[in-house]
Amino acid sequence: MTLLGAIVLGVILLLRSAADGVDAAQSQAIERYAEAARAHAHEHERIRVDALVHDDVLGTLLSAARARDPKAKQLARLNAQRAIQHLQDAQDGFGTATTLVPPKELGERIGEIARLLPVPFALTSVVAPDATSLPMGVVESVVAATQQAMTNSANHAGADATRAVFVDVTAGALRVRVVDDGAGFQLEEISAERLGVRVSVVGRVESVGGSADIRSAPGQGTTVELRWDAASSAGRPAAAETGAEALR
Repeated sequence: MTLLGAIVLGVILLLRSAADGVDAAQSQAIERYAEAARAHAHEHERIRVDALVHDDVLGTLLSAARARDPKAKQLARLNAQRAIQHLQDAQDGFGTATTLVPPKELGERIGEIARLLPVPFALTSVVAPDATSLPMGVVESVVAATQQAMTNSANHAGADATRAVFVDVTAGALRVRVVDDGAGFQLEEISAERLGVRVSVVGRVESVGGSADIRSAPGQGTTVELRWDAASSAGRPAAAETGAEALR
């Protein structure tokens, strides 16, 4: 009886020790996950603020400085209004992630940007019959990235370049392409201090779980392709690093 009691007591102590070890490991894993989540949130916020400053504040100052004709002045006023609104939204938390917008709104907003730019862009927008509403955050990020890509083309492709934007919205997915046959550029030669590609284009889309592909070469034009898919983005966290070293 004494031996049996000792064995039972030993088993109990062993199980308790193992349970304590499991609890400690679980607590440590949860703590590490929380730290990683906080770090990711901080990095995501940094990308968002960098893009906001580059796209809105600096863009407003540049467009206002270059405004010479009524159309350019109208664009400067629009940029100023958006900058003020976005700064206010940043203070208020940028809206809610669950807000949905009609799928046709993506093409409409990009068309509005195209009409205000100083160079013409041919716009083709196709919304599939089964297309569903899009998250507001995704639309905001894709529109902002598209605007930056179009602005880059207007500023760098050349006066004689032909420019076009293609918008495709299907069930739970979208694709936007900004194409020109202008001067092109070499990604690796762009200064690392420039934020136009890494933050304002690639970072914007990756922050909502999408992807961006930039293809360009000197004298061969530029194609910027933005993609987002609800199924794919739901299965992975938003990227904190864009992976693109080249900036424009």
